[in-house]
Amino acid sequence: MNIAIIVPDSNGGYPVPASKGGAVSQLVEQLVKNNEREKKAELSIFTFFEKKAFNTAKKYNNTKFYWTEVPNVIKLFDKILFFIVSKFFKNKKSISYRSVFSMLYMLFKVHIDLRKRNFDAVIIENNMIFCNVFRNLKTKYSEKYYVHLHNVPRINGKCKKIIQEAKKIICVSNYVGEQVAKSNSVIGPISKKKITTCYNCVDTKVFRQIKKTSSKLELVRDKYDIKENCKVVVYAGRLSPEKGVDRLLEAVKLFPENEDIVVLIIGSLIYDSDLKDSYYYSLKEIADDINNNSRKKIFFTGYIPNNDLVYMYNIADVSILPSVWEEPAGLTMLESIACGTPVITTDVGGIPEYVSDCGIIVENNYEKLPKLLSEAYIRITRDSIFLDNIVNKGLQKIESEFNSEEYLDNFLSSL
Repeated sequence: MNIAIIVPDSNGGYPVPASKGGAVSQLVEQLVKNNEREKKAELSIFTFFEKKAFNTAKKYNNTKFYWTEVPNVIKLFDKILFFIVSKFFKNKKSISYRSVFSMLYMLFKVHIDLRKRNFDAVIIENNMIFCNVFRNLKTKYSEKYYVHLHNVPRINGKCKKIIQEAKKIICVSNYVGEQVAKSNSVIGPISKKKITTCYNCVDTKVFRQIKKTSSKLELVRDKYDIKENCKVVVYAGRLSPEKGVDRLLEAVKLFPENEDIVVLIIGSLIYDSDLKDSYYYSLKEIADDINNNSRKKIFFTGYIPNNDLVYMYNIADVSILPSVWEEPAGLTMLESIACGTPVITTDVGGIPEYVSDCGIIVENNYEKLPKLLSEAYIRITRDSIFLDNIVNKGLQKIESEFNSEEYLDNFLSSL
């Protein structure tokens, strides 16, 4: 089967291979890795050009890469638009405007490629506007194109009919499928017969348990001055309001006063970028207050690549991932669980499908959330029997349901 996967990221132009991070890019690269070994399909990846990604792609001999190299003048337009939205439209989610012009340029280039070439299946990764690529090609690719949804669409990119005529809508959780099947969905209602769920996976060769005596863990302890009896809390993800990082910091204020606690806030506004916005500075203000008035210490680490992130999870006693929006799936939750680190999270979106009884899931109540997170933290760090139980359940769940080795098979069975 000759399959084309199109990765038209508009939040910064993240390429495949995932040299700059990005959840979607990482998952697509996992498909590439598995297919290199198993050779179950002919894969073609349409992605943005980036030098490191280009060099990494050379090791994938069974995958064709079609690169979109964006001219500098278009990148300049992206920067100008992002600046304008960030500066003058505070109610807009500025990250969504990070690489709009680059994405439109890629759409033009990919449309030409699809017209010249033939594929048995074409998958659009999580971009409604990019479904315009099938205008004037619907006959050629009738019953051959798919839309892979990694969240619930907020716009339809004036492609509602095109999306509804896709052969299937692949969703990362049942929650996403339920939302797009509703009559008030911006792309719906999508026929339930067309909706299928393919859960995300976690790369268990990267995210795994590491011996506590590892020298690399010692380096992390030294870097963040983590003493022997110190408790460590990790948050990993974007620093944006919907991720609830402010709720976590308010919860830290309620943690026991007689404990040394280090909280590692891992991530940035846009993956490997050093961009900062007003939300970041509001978090810093809360953190500075905690650092100056308690035995608790908050560190903002910035973006950390996966090969190093695994050590951060392993150094932690608990991961707290307090989403306050309808999070479609729980990739960071899976990463933590795969490392044997228990998770505290919220009952939103598709998260319960991923975490279930392998962590503590609290109510998504904005005002009560700090107290609920604090209570969950105390239970995990005090009840060793409960802790061992959820850790063991989590490791088993990763192996049976979210193992990266099965991801290619699960994905292909969705087509």
